[in-house]
Amino acid sequence: MSESRTGVGKWSSTVQNWLQTLASVATVGALAFTAVQANAALQQNVTAQQQKTTETLGQAVEQLASEKISVRILGVHALGRVFRESPDDRQAIVAGLSRFVQDRSAENPQTTRYPWIGPEEDVQRAITVLSSSAGQELSANIDLINVNMTGARLEKANLSHAQLIGTNLTYVRADSANLAGAYLMDAKLVTAEMPYSNLAGASLDHADLTGVQLSRANLNGARLFLANPSGATFDGARFVGANLAGANLSGSYLGGADLTRADLTGANLLGVTGLSQHQIDSACVNASTKLPPGLKAPREMRAECVNGPGTVFS
Repeated sequence: MSESRTGVGKWSSTVQNWLQTLASVATVGALAFTAVQANAALQQNVTAQQQKTTETLGQAVEQLASEKISVRILGVHALGRVFRESPDDRQAIVAGLSRFVQDRSAENPQTTRYPWIGPEEDVQRAITVLSSSAGQELSANIDLINVNMTGARLEKANLSHAQLIGTNLTYVRADSANLAGAYLMDAKLVTAEMPYSNLAGASLDHADLTGVQLSRANLNGARLFLANPSGATFDGARFVGANLAGANLSGSYLGGADLTRADLTGANLLGVTGLSQHQIDSACVNASTKLPPGLKAPREMRAECVNGPGTVFS
């Protein structure tokens, strides 16, 4: 009897193990089936999302071509939304909006007649999308060469390394904007409001900065070779290693500005206010530098200075 009971016990144990094994196999199979279904659903969702994005882009492009500004604004908003949600489409959107700003700015004569008004609202909103913080990695692709952006609002904008050669930025409001490394050769920034902005390493050769407001701005390593910042305000600005060779700084204010190793060879500093002998001694000047009365160039060029205009200091 005991053996029979023992046999029954062993059989029950074996059956139980089989049942557990079968249950496990069934569970794994169910999980595998579920995974396949989930993957298929995911692929379907991705495809649907891509199709939706493509349709949105197509509709937005059509809206940008509308004669109605309200419709064009809707197109800009749609592109801005796709810009935020679809990283793969950002480069194309930057190129498209750059072209939109170029074309629309050329068609708007009011910014030339009334520069303080600024661009039309659709153009302004396109500029805002282009210079948004989400586009930092693509700001170098922004192409606004020779564009009329007079009076544009660029507060805290990111246009680092952007192409702004010959661009008209007269009357722009660009407080705390990031223009580090931007290409601004021959650009026009007359009476632009740009306090606390970052122009480190920017290229401003031959640019017109008459009356520009750059208080506390960072211009370390910037190039302003033969630029015209006459009458500008640079209080507390940093020009460490900047190239101002041959620049016309007459009538500007440089109180508290850091001119350490700034190349001022051949620069015109006549009429500059707020300038001290200490600032001159820390900069790179030579006999061709025109200094205000009471200030004089050091007898010898500083050791870390390099002779000749057009030199960028490291």
